Amino acid sequence: MDIEKEILEKLMYNTSLNYNSLWDKKKYPSSKFNYHLKKLVQDELLNKNDKKEYELTQRGNQYIAELNNRKLEKQTIPLTCSFVLCINKNKKVLLQKRKKQPYLGIINIPGGKVQFGESIYDAGIRELYEESKLKTNLIQLRLIDEVRTYDLDNILFAHIIAYTYVCYDFEGELEKENLEGEMKWYSLEEIQELENIFPNLKKIIPELIRDKFEAVVIQETKRFKDEDGNFIKYEIKRKN
Repeated sequence: MDIEKEILEKLMYNTSLNYNSLWDKKKYPSSKFNYHLKKLVQDELLNKNDKKEYELTQRGNQYIAELNNRKLEKQTIPLTCSFVLCINKNKKVLLQKRKKQPYLGIINIPGGKVQFGESIYDAGIRELYEESKLKTNLIQLRLIDEVRTYDLDNILFAHIIAYTYVCYDFEGELEKENLEGEMKWYSLEEIQELENIFPNLKKIIPELIRDKFEAVVIQETKRFKDEDGNFIKYEIKRKN
């Protein structure tokens, strides 16, 4: 339903919102809005916190991750994502602090979902430009990672195939902040001190930047989340 899609879209860019912020009074009567809001809660996609505001549950966050961003429709196949790690002349790398769900506030490599009909290579170039306004036509594939996410009961609830490229040749003026997130250059030392970054990146990024990967690395990653949605363990298995 359009109402449910609009509620989820608003919470995609906010940690939590109160009832009046979610309800568009000009479009929907209260009875109709209440029905669909309660349905999202019953489906365990939303809950109400101590501040009486609505927020995405862990299940809701994953549901958001599996939506087609433009149509807000559920996808039923593993997500294919393309990421680009830019490295400047000072050997600093460009990372993004996300401003939308899932993983709002978490630092990651710029990137996102591959669109229907789009090549993985072109998706990386597009995502880099959309999130940073940096332009490039030269990226090098270094890592293919099949990532599966499990809960504490070892139940699979997310499946992503991630292609990671590196880029040394780019141009343009960096857009430091937009709707997607905040962009910033980090040294390797600064990355190791970050608390709100995916833990496995502290190992992967130095390997990428120091050319440890002589060829494209293929690996599988199992990661586990606790009840609060925090990653508590990673298991990485190299396939080549």
